[in-house]
Formats: sequence, C-alpha cells, structure tokens
Amino acid sequence: MAVTMLVLLSTASLAQPIPPTPRPLPPPADLTSVKGLGNADGTPLRLQQKWDGELTFEIAPMGQYVEGIAGQDGRSVSVQINARPLIRDALAEWTAAGLPLRAVSPGETPSLRIGYGTLALPSALGWTNVRGPVHEVTLSLRNIARKAVRLYGDMTRQGVIDSRQVSLNDFAAMLTSLTALHEIGHGLGLLHPDAPSGDELGARIVTLLGAIQHPLQPSIMIGDSQVFFTLAHQALGRPVGPGDIRLNQRDRIGARIMWNRNAAHLLILRQMQCALPSPSCIASQ
Repeated sequence: MAVTMLVLLSTASLAQPIPPTPRPLPPPADLTSVKGLGNADGTPLRLQQKWDGELTFEIAPMGQYVEGIAGQDGRSVSVQINARPLIRDALAEWTAAGLPLRAVSPGETPSLRIGYGTLALPSALGWTNVRGPVHEVTLSLRNIARKAVRLYGDMTRQGVIDSRQVSLNDFAAMLTSLTALHEIGHGLGLLHPDAPSGDELGARIVTLLGAIQHPLQPSIMIGDSQVFFTLAHQALGRPVGPGDIRLNQRDRIGARIMWNRNAAHLLILRQMQCALPSPSCIASQ
C-alpha cells in the first residue's frame, strides 16, 4: 500500500510516515453457527456421558519459557512466557462459561491433559487430539514466541495493538492465552467455525446453533490468530488488550451443548431455528 509523506513547507522537518491501515476483513462466515464434534447421526457429542460426569484437567509442569529470537530488524530480542498461570486463567474462563472443570485428583485419569511440545508445522501454535478417552492438548511455546515476534511489529504499526500499553512480552502472553483458550475449546469438542464442512480432528462436523445476535467479539475458535486480532480490533474500534482475549457468547453456549445436550440447550436450538431465515439450525455432515 502506498504511504503518503506530508511535507511541511514552513519547517525543515518531515512529518512521520502514516502507519499502514489494515485492510478491513469481511465478517467470517461463522456468524450464524458454531461447529462441534458430531456423532454419525449428526447430533453433537455428549462429553458428560463420555467422561461419566467428570470434567477434569491436568497441566504439565513448566517453568518460564525464555528464548532469544531475531526480530524484523535482525537484532535479537528476548521473549519470556510464563504459560502455566495463563493456562489456568483459560481453564477458569471455560469454567465460568458453565462447565464443571476441576483439577484432577491423585490416581484419576484426566479428561483433558494439557502439555507442551514441538509441533511439526512452524505455523501451528497448538494441537489437540480428541481420538482417545483423554483429550490431549499440546502448546508449542517456541512457535508462539516466534509468531509473537513476527506479528508484533505489524500489529502495532496497524493500530491493532498499542505498543505504549502492550509490550512484546505482553503480546506473547496474549497469544499464549488465545492459543490455550482455543485448544481447550477443541478439547471440549468445538471446531473452527470458519472451516468448510468435512472431517476435522477425525470426526464429523455438526452445526450446533444459530447466532443469537451479531457477536461483538469474534469466536475464540477462529483458526487464524492474526485474523482473530484483526476482527477483534475492528469490532472493538480500539487496540486489542489482554482483557479482550476471551470467549464470546457462541463459544460458551456451544461448549455447554457439547458437554450436555440437556433440554434447555435443545430449547435454545429450537428457538434459533425459529429465529433464523434458514429452516434449520442443525445440519449433519
């Protein structure tokens, strides 16, 4: 994009270059639905039944992650991530959404096991395996730190992040929180709302419900972290801060449906069917 330089004829100085404005992203096609793991008949899973009414988690021990990474100007910058409290905060937010999450007791097998590791794809910040009785969540702090360095300059120049309020390490923590919320969401059965119909995580996609209203906050389950930050900036009309990395209404309702398809949730689905132009809110395969 061309940048115009303003010359002030009355002085000998030049004005600062105008920072590039990010191209507005269109609202994603996920604004009318939430997608989750489905049974063969197209109904959502009932994780309460799978885990016998217990929703427990285990977090692998991890100290502070520190790495020196070459920035965009070639100079090395130090990135520090204290992931464990950020993961606990993410679990607390899912608990506040109405899920009975608790730390695993000695001798118990957890529902969710959250750990750290190296992922084959450098662009992958996390990975979740839901194929077994324990849903395994893996975060790559190395990839998160490197992506934070790659994105921070562009995000601040575009006004998506305010560098006066959010440092590089703050941004790395925000990206870690986003990844933890996102991957735990996968562990709870939610899928990328912007993914095409088909197989994801080895299970059929089922559309769970229509949107109750146009959400201000984008879904935490959007598959691209940069898209999430850009959409959040557009929706909020200001730079994104740590407090803006949170679940939206559809994330909360969708996760509760994945946990327990009770009458209240089914009533919500029926209400959504009546409210939407589409004759049905639920579609299998």
